[in-house]
Parts: sequence; C-alpha cells; structure tokens
Amino acid sequence: MDSSRNLLHENLIRRMKKIFDDRQDLAILDLWCAQGDFLSRLHDEWFPFLFGTDWFRECTLPFVEFKKSLFTQKLDYQNESFDVIFFLDVYEHLWDPMSIVTEIHRILKKDGICVITTPNISSIFWRISFLLTGKLWWFQDQYVV
Repeated sequence: MDSSRNLLHENLIRRMKKIFDDRQDLAILDLWCAQGDFLSRLHDEWFPFLFGTDWFRECTLPFVEFKKSLFTQKLDYQNESFDVIFFLDVYEHLWDPMSIVTEIHRILKKDGICVITTPNISSIFWRISFLLTGKLWWFQDQYVV
C-alpha cells in the first residue's frame, strides 16, 4: 500500500476516534473495500464490527462480514445499520452516483457519518501522468461502473 493511502487511513481513523469519543462499538461499512486494507487497519485499532462490500474483488479477512454487491443495485443491509460508512475513492467511478448516495442515506444511522473521498486530479502525480499519456487512467471506461 502506498504512503499516501497509509496517511489517508491514519487521518481517517484519528478523526473518527475523536468524533466518536474513542467508542469501539461502532458498526463500520467500507463500500468497495477491495481486499480490505482499510478494514484491516480499523481492526488493528480494535474496531470489532466491520463490514465490507465490493463488486469486483472479495475481502476474505476473517473479521469482516463481506457481501458482494453491484452499486447499481440496492445494498443488502437493513435501514439504519451503520454508524460509519466509508466510500473512499469510489464516487468518481459511478455513472449514477446519486443512487448510491440514496442507499448510503438509507443504511446510515440517523447520528452516523459517511466519509466520501475522491482523488485530487490537480496533484503533481495526476498532472505528470496526463502530460505523459494524455489520459487520466482512473477515468477511462473500464474503471467506471
């Protein structure tokens, strides 16, 4: 995992602990969790109620309740199931982002929080990549669902 991703994870965990006053009984969902790198970090910080979903990869970590799910479908969770939902660097891949925002609203507890991040296409990495290739590779058709 790259250092910028590690830094993002550390900052998110630190802020979440502060917001929730170090509570460890939080039900946490990572949408599009891939193999579960962020969920693994949360587990290391002693958050025991971890859930993940992804449409492409499968998270096989024993401490994560994983469900395979397309983001074009209703998510297989009860209303108001989660205290925290993370949606990290996924939003920019969706053709219909409002449908997932509606689903997040449905499954998030009334006093819960949702964290949505997107890449910074103004960063030097993105600019050099575009200069050299003429493409922003995350925004090509094969990466959009």
